[in-house]
This record gives sequence, C-alpha cells and structure tokens, in this order.
Amino acid sequence: MKAFGGPNQRFVQFELAKIVPQKAEFNRILGEGYTRTKRCLGYVLAHDVHTAVCGWSTIEDVESAAKVAENFTGLNPKEKAELKFGELPPPPFCRDCGLCRQCPEGLKIPLILALDKYLTYYGITEWTKEVYERLAVKVADCTKCGVCEPKCPYNLPIIKMLEKAQERLSR
Repeated sequence: MKAFGGPNQRFVQFELAKIVPQKAEFNRILGEGYTRTKRCLGYVLAHDVHTAVCGWSTIEDVESAAKVAENFTGLNPKEKAELKFGELPPPPFCRDCGLCRQCPEGLKIPLILALDKYLTYYGITEWTKEVYERLAVKVADCTKCGVCEPKCPYNLPIIKMLEKAQERLSR
C-alpha cells in the first residue's frame, strides 16, 4: 500500500524534486520529519494491510518508522478528517498505477494527474500550480493521440482529465 493511496512515490518524488521543493502548504497535510513519518505510516497502518513498501534511505528512517509502528494505536478523529481516511476523491480519479507514463509527447501524465488531485482533493493550491508551471511539457502540448487511454486499467478518460487539470493548474 502506498501512503495516501497516492502516486508511485519514487516516480513522483523524483520528478518533483527536479522541479520545485516541497513547501509549507504541502507540509500542512504531512508534517515534517518524525511527524511526517508518523502521519504517512500511521495512515497505512490504519488500513488492513500486511505489507508496506516504504522506500527508506537511512537507518534513521527505519528506526523512526519502527518507533511509529510500535506506538501506533490507530488514528484519532482529527487525524482521520485531516487525512480524509476512508474517503476517495470524486470520480473519475487516477489510482496512480503509472501505466500511462510512456506519452509520445513526453507529457508526465501521472505527475499532472497527481498535481490535480493534490489541488482539488487536498486543497494544495499554490504549490501544485508552481510545480505545473515549471513542467517543460504541459497539457497544451498533448496531441490527443490517445496512446495513454487504452493502457489505463480503470478506463479513465485521461485526455479529458488532463484538459480539466490544465484549466485548474494553469495560472
């Protein structure tokens, strides 16, 4: 399970790190340092899962996560509300499988749809627009070839979703 049912974290974090650093607006949901570990891992632990692939990079990360797991007693009502626990974004929404990633135009489809979800579902407005603004290839560059849509296991109208994302993310 991915924290927040979110995007392929390695892909998106790598892509985002190349574009713009995380801002306080984004950290409002996740927190920083140990708080971030506690919130993200707590979200996963609150679900009925048996395995979590966390992508730690240091021993301190592992120790911090072990401490969170040892002390975890569940999410309180405030945490559930802040994390939108048990909720899904309104349909249609991308489940971040990444199968649409190979766009012939170089459009970073999973990243753009994730940014749109952060904007519309979590209310992260300035940060998402700043990231989108810095993308080299934007939705306006899409030729609507449709290569992405048959790859989606959820049969999402990716092109229409991208067009709506462009409207919301453009400054």
